[in-house]
Amino acid sequence: HWLRSNGFMVVTKDGAPAEEGHYKANVDVMMAIDALELSVEMEPEVVILVTGDADFAYLATKLRRRGIRVEVASVTPNLSGLLKAAANAVIDLAPLFRTFEIMPVPEAPATPARRKRP
Repeated sequence: HWLRSNGFMVVTKDGAPAEEGHYKANVDVMMAIDALELSVEMEPEVVILVTGDADFAYLATKLRRRGIRVEVASVTPNLSGLLKAAANAVIDLAPLFRTFEIMPVPEAPATPARRKRP
């Protein structure tokens, strides 16, 4: 995982099946609690929240009150105005996503079609 190997702390959570084709992970509370705990334990200079969800505006405010710089990484259409206002800075992820769009996608090997049996 590139982020971990480059010094980032990455927390993941598997989602539970919800509606057809969708998953629900409920990471909001977990992410907020982890961020507050880690801000006390590790005293980071900067916390980067990779979300655009307005629910994290209060967390950003609390972290800033502790003297921590808060940066939000998101794409503009998904970025809440409240979260943007609560952060010190915003990192627009759109240019990063565009680099993925121009990367060649390896083609899956062709598989022969199966004939239906009568």
